[in-house]
Amino acid sequence: ELEAGLAQVMPGITTLHQLPTMTPNGDYAGEQAQNMAYIMQTAEGKIIVIDGGRRGNEALYLLSYLRNLTGKEVPHVDAWIHTHAHSDHVYAYLDIAQKYPNSITVDRLYCNYPTVSEINTYCADNNPASMNAAIQSVYDATKLLKNAQGGPVEILELNSRHTGKCNSTF
Repeated sequence: ELEAGLAQVMPGITTLHQLPTMTPNGDYAGEQAQNMAYIMQTAEGKIIVIDGGRRGNEALYLLSYLRNLTGKEVPHVDAWIHTHAHSDHVYAYLDIAQKYPNSITVDRLYCNYPTVSEINTYCADNNPASMNAAIQSVYDATKLLKNAQGGPVEILELNSRHTGKCNSTF
């Protein structure tokens, strides 16, 4: 349950919410429980999600938090930003899109994913196939979601640092 007043926002003020982890330590072998989920509500009332967290409890908490924040059973997200495709950043998005696609609308997904070549060259965990599969899953799951008008979610890819094109703006 959300803490009382946690999602209360003052009109005319941009607010950033950092969601706590809903995953007990030890649920992921060898990993500390963490949640990379942020929601920004702009002074104009726009909702921006940054990353989102993991599957399961994290995804359900994020969806519940968005419902509470927006006051809508089907909350609307103006922009969803993925900083990178690790499980604690994008899997809540995947869970929501795959299991509850009619429970949310999303206008745009902004992402900064490396190319297959970049993953094969720079992948830190030496498992490029896993990273490529995660990225493809995001693209596939996005097709299950709708924007506010009932159309497809627009995917906007920000420049990768390895292309030499830094400082993308949107």
